[in-house]
Amino acid sequence: MDKGFLKKQEILFVFVFLIALALRVNLALVNQEANDPHFEVIKIIKDQGKIPRVSDCWECFHPKLYYLVTAFVLKVIPVKAVSDQIRVAQLINCAAGILTLWIIFLFLKQKVPDIKLRFLSFSLIALNPKFIGVNAQASNDSFVILFASLVIYLTYRLLLTSDKKYFWGITLFTVLAGVTKANGLVLFFAAAGTFILNVFLYPAGPLKRRYLRYLALFILIFSLTVPYFGQYIEKYKNYGTPFQINVPHEPLPHLFKKTYVKRPGVTSIADSYFTFRLGNLIKYPFTSNYRKFFPLHRTSLWTNLYGRANSTHFDMWPQSWSIRSRKVLNLGRAIFIFALVPALIFLIGLIKGIKNAAGIFIKRERSPNLLSEGLVFDIFLWGYLFFIIALTLVLRDSSAMKVIYIYPALLPFVVMFIRGYRIFEKIGAKYPVFIFVVDLFFPILCVLYSADVLSLIMQLSH
Repeated sequence: MDKGFLKKQEILFVFVFLIALALRVNLALVNQEANDPHFEVIKIIKDQGKIPRVSDCWECFHPKLYYLVTAFVLKVIPVKAVSDQIRVAQLINCAAGILTLWIIFLFLKQKVPDIKLRFLSFSLIALNPKFIGVNAQASNDSFVILFASLVIYLTYRLLLTSDKKYFWGITLFTVLAGVTKANGLVLFFAAAGTFILNVFLYPAGPLKRRYLRYLALFILIFSLTVPYFGQYIEKYKNYGTPFQINVPHEPLPHLFKKTYVKRPGVTSIADSYFTFRLGNLIKYPFTSNYRKFFPLHRTSLWTNLYGRANSTHFDMWPQSWSIRSRKVLNLGRAIFIFALVPALIFLIGLIKGIKNAAGIFIKRERSPNLLSEGLVFDIFLWGYLFFIIALTLVLRDSSAMKVIYIYPALLPFVVMFIRGYRIFEKIGAKYPVFIFVVDLFFPILCVLYSADVLSLIMQLSH
């Protein structure tokens, strides 16, 4: 391939990366709010010199790694104004977000030889409004997304090489994720499940024994560290559950009959998990935080996740981020229409993964290559999809339908898109004009994504 062409492609990657960096930094500099008051935990650690317990503040139930790191940085950097301290906390998350993008870029460079597909995948993640938004808030989400991306990437590398250095990296970052946020625990079960499945797929021999050792060591190290340093043991002793949070559990929903909680989210199994209300979303391109007055799509989990993932304005929260100007609403509508294309391509990839998994359990295929060729990403993705379903079943309030809870699976989302796009290209090979038209959706969507974040930056700057 022409070297000049490759250089042009590299320039495009750098261009997108710089836009992604600029949007994150600028939003972090003008923003002063997060979805929840996480900064309060940081202040307790910094000002009082203690690790707070669950009862000390609203967000004190979380594990404390992000808060400890930020409090330490604020001790080292002489920043007195609280507004500037918040900016520092947010810039730390910007750095975590940029590192996550670097991991995704590294993976794409190794895994995807098709430069166009590599560029499309990277751009959609780098400019995703929700990812940018969470990187510009003082919360623990950016850290757990970073650690999860490292765990998943290193698991993929381990399956390719069986090199023990990747195992130690997996173990380290799984522990760090577990002491950052409770949804980091999903990584433990997904990684352990991968080891177990690999043992099952390998025939008797040294590699099977190696993965058995990996599994035993992984469980041992995690068990000796995370329950204590993540305060899970402390919460179990004080509250009878290691997962004590600041809101009560609700009765499980019925299959069809609708029942309502404080701010209705999940109303019934059928209504919330088997619906996608696109028409209502286009009509009302935002959600509501009121008890009684809300758009119909608020009770549909998948519509909620779709809306939250594609717009910084959809949540109408934090309060300073909420706006209902006609321009912003129309921008949201345009995003939700153009984002349908990558969403459908992602679903194609997801269905293909289910078909591949069926080869193991139905056709009895026993090749460990199935994992390294992509099935490993399905394991982590489904781990987080089951997590959000389980969470919203017991916390039925609409606030539990947060897409950031499944953003630790960003890398598997990218893989599903790549897999789906390749199938889409094969199907549309006879109609290159159709592929060309569909490809136009992606740069338009990236421009709309950037406009969404820019509008928020301008809004917060006033």
